[in-house]
Amino acid sequence: TEIPDGYFVDQFNNQWNIEAHELTTGPEILAQSGGNVGAFVAGVGTGGTFTGVGRYLRSQGCDTKMVLADPVGSILANAVDGLVTPALPYRIEGIGGDFLPPLFDIGLVDEAISVPDNESVMACLNLRDEDGILVGGSSGCALFAARQVCMELAGPPTTVVVLLADGGERYTSTIYNPKWLSQPTSLNERRHE
Repeated sequence: TEIPDGYFVDQFNNQWNIEAHELTTGPEILAQSGGNVGAFVAGVGTGGTFTGVGRYLRSQGCDTKMVLADPVGSILANAVDGLVTPALPYRIEGIGGDFLPPLFDIGLVDEAISVPDNESVMACLNLRDEDGILVGGSSGCALFAARQVCMELAGPPTTVVVLLADGGERYTSTIYNPKWLSQPTSLNERRHE
């Protein structure tokens, strides 16, 4: 159905999605880190953010480790390793999927970390309890992966940037609801307490 004077953004195919992050998000990250970005960790929904930030950092000569945080069940992490696998169910919304988004430049990925639903949710709950910050599941997934990256990095101190792309206010009936958490199928068939 066409809407008069409407515009279809088409976020999964619109090159402006990449361009926006290449022109704004990437430069902001580099400026705020003082040029020292050892790793950038993010999930991929449309692929625009990951691709735009990655292209900008590479264009600036940064040796930043680009890390994909991907829910267990998504095909993206396996695709980075050249594997074709079927998508499996998972509960984290907004990232991952059963196809490679056209805007996602998979060649930018240096490492892919598959994160179980329960770890994503626990990262959200811990961030809420420890810092009073409510984030959604895709942010929890990225945060868990960023912590893994921090443990892996050796050498001089560096900055690990993690993109927390969603707020938690939309997840009061799921991630922040004890009843939802208690359902065994909610967290990759495994409850984490």
